[in-house]
Amino acid sequence: MDQNDSHDPATTDRDERRWDRWGWITLVIGVLLIVWPIFLTFYSFRYPSDGWDSSSTADFGVGGRYRISDPFLNQVTPLREDDIVVAIDDRPLLPDTPPPFPGDLEVGQVVRYTLDRAGQTVEADVTLVRLPAATLLANQLALFRENPGNTLFTYMMMLLAAIVFLLRPGSLAARYLFLFAAFQLGIGVQIYQDLYAFTRPPWLSFLAALYGWGWVYIFMPCLTLLALVFPVRKWPARRFPRLLPLLLIGLPLVGAILANILVWFVGYLPAGRLLWPLTLFSASGGLIVLPIALVHNLLTIREPLPRMQMRWLALGFGLGFVLPMIVLLISFYVYPIFDPRRDRLIVIGNLAMIILPLCLAIGILHYRLFDIDVIIRRTTSYALVTGLLALIYFGSIVVLQGLLSPFMSDATPAVVLSTLLIAALFLPVRRRVQDAIDRRFNRRRYDAEKTLAAFAAAARDETDLDALLAELVRVIQATMEPEQVSVWLRPTDSPRPPGEG
Repeated sequence: MDQNDSHDPATTDRDERRWDRWGWITLVIGVLLIVWPIFLTFYSFRYPSDGWDSSSTADFGVGGRYRISDPFLNQVTPLREDDIVVAIDDRPLLPDTPPPFPGDLEVGQVVRYTLDRAGQTVEADVTLVRLPAATLLANQLALFRENPGNTLFTYMMMLLAAIVFLLRPGSLAARYLFLFAAFQLGIGVQIYQDLYAFTRPPWLSFLAALYGWGWVYIFMPCLTLLALVFPVRKWPARRFPRLLPLLLIGLPLVGAILANILVWFVGYLPAGRLLWPLTLFSASGGLIVLPIALVHNLLTIREPLPRMQMRWLALGFGLGFVLPMIVLLISFYVYPIFDPRRDRLIVIGNLAMIILPLCLAIGILHYRLFDIDVIIRRTTSYALVTGLLALIYFGSIVVLQGLLSPFMSDATPAVVLSTLLIAALFLPVRRRVQDAIDRRFNRRRYDAEKTLAAFAAAARDETDLDALLAELVRVIQATMEPEQVSVWLRPTDSPRPPGEG
């Protein structure tokens, strides 16, 4: 997925809009990542199952005991969520061993489960069923009802990534974003019950398991590569434009293929543990490279265009990642598990994550559509002002109630006085916070008058025309940040237009 670097914005824009070989390959891979799990899901519906989603409790999800999680059908069943299957037809489930199902399972056949239900042993007779095709849509609706924020984020992420890629198929950032979103959507629609994986054709189970491990060769590598190529290519991406994707994507993919071949075609279940080094390699690469690349870009990028794109990316991470994480942590640690306020905060946190792909899309496509400096400055200032005024408001209520409690039991006067205090403090606090932000993070705006005064002094004392023009270009670039600057001087010997003295 290589493309030529160019410092000319017009040339870069033209190259990014062009469909080349790698653009078409990226499109095919992205569509495959969406169609692949849907095809496997529908094909798996041909085989009988217990009608529940399940996953192995063993390392890397192969063999051993299985945990029952979610029902796919609205029917009476002896199974419950979080049941652990420990035996089938009185035959125990052992580590590194396939579940001991009888051969030639059929719809309507009864299979006896031995369950571990909250520490108690329970026997259950389970009638095998065939899932209808409508189960896929019903499952998506159930996921939306359970966590609408996460579902909306997944589909909005895919929509934004597809728009960005179709408009900029030559952009490396657009390609990696498209592949990342396609896999995230595919893994969300996949339905494949692990407990019955060994009762199905090996090729079907192999492809399903291989896709499930896509986060080690698609999810994390695409995030890592995205950080290394946007808004500017870091040294590894410039020095090894083909080797780096081959290493981050190809190596985990080959390892996942070999490990799953040993599991599903050879029957060597311990081979699943071979995925542990790949997991460590992929996760550590993303968790280490991603923050380092972001911080390095913020500190080193000087060109106006990449700096504008980096600000959009920083805004997206701040409002679309850091803020949602804070909201989700508050929901998990402040409110009990069944509190409705906790559920509302989870929805809000997941919905706020849409800001990240939205800002990234703007950064790749129309980075000059909005004044990012104004957005960042006002977002930061109003967030600080809101936090300070909220502390003052609640603190003043507590203090005033303490002072007025000996004279009156009603808290209304304290609330009214606190509200008047906040109204009086809003403009002064906002002005001081804005000045502090400009001094710390927007020195060019804060020192605009000093910059113009310095240039006026230089223009008055400078006699070298070339030096004066260089200083003029420097001041324009530092204050206005245009894509390019050019100065035209009329030759002194050219005839003057009529009417000029």
